Amino acid sequence: MNDKEFKLIQVTPIELENLILNSLEKHERIKLVKEKNITGLTKKEVQRRLEISYNTLQRLINKGLIKVRPDGKITEKALNDYLNL
Repeated sequence: MNDKEFKLIQVTPIELENLILNSLEKHERIKLVKEKNITGLTKKEVQRRLEISYNTLQRLINKGLIKVRPDGKITEKALNDYLNL
């Protein structure tokens, strides 16, 4: 089946509702991640998430383990990159 073909399927009203809700939840999660990447997290927010002190966070930043934008904010991607090291 190519991109221009459609396939009809039958679903119950409950299945349709679940499909819609799952799609909306996924959309909201993506939107939240994009917003956090745009606005960025403060160092205080990152400290709380990682449950570390300001000095420890600063050491991680100075070592280049957590990347900081020029405005001093940290993106979700930068935080996830550190957590996935």
